[in-house]
Amino acid sequence: MRYTRLPHDMRRTILLLMLGIFCTALLSAVITVYIFHDVDKDKIGHWNEAFAGLCTESVLFAVIIGGGVALLTLLGRHLFHLKGYSPRVKLGLFLGIGVTVLQYLWDFVGRAAFPELADSSLALYLIVAIVLCSIVIVRDNFRQMKLCQASAASFDS
Repeated sequence: MRYTRLPHDMRRTILLLMLGIFCTALLSAVITVYIFHDVDKDKIGHWNEAFAGLCTESVLFAVIIGGGVALLTLLGRHLFHLKGYSPRVKLGLFLGIGVTVLQYLWDFVGRAAFPELADSSLALYLIVAIVLCSIVIVRDNFRQMKLCQASAASFDS
């Protein structure tokens, strides 16, 4: 397999995925820290420090998910020969928002149901999110390919 650059629209999709993750995570961090005061016991009263820690986690979360999705999507596009087709750009933004919102719900349920397995639950979520986002993006590539082929066939006839 030789290295091929992602098409311009594909890069925008991945960057918007990461932007959606980061912005939604920052918004939820503001709500969590400054409104609900849901922080670790040692951070109570140190709201800015707690918020800075959540900002760092948001950046790491966006880079891990975005990098994993970019890698799996690149492999999927190569495997299914989708080089000339790109997904819709807004799809990445909405996936990023959805991934972040579901992560907080997953974390809340995981901490309530299995407090001793909270870290393992979040690691599992990272894997599931990367795989599912990659599947959605590659599936949209297929849809775009079929649309282009259908429009080319109708144009030729």
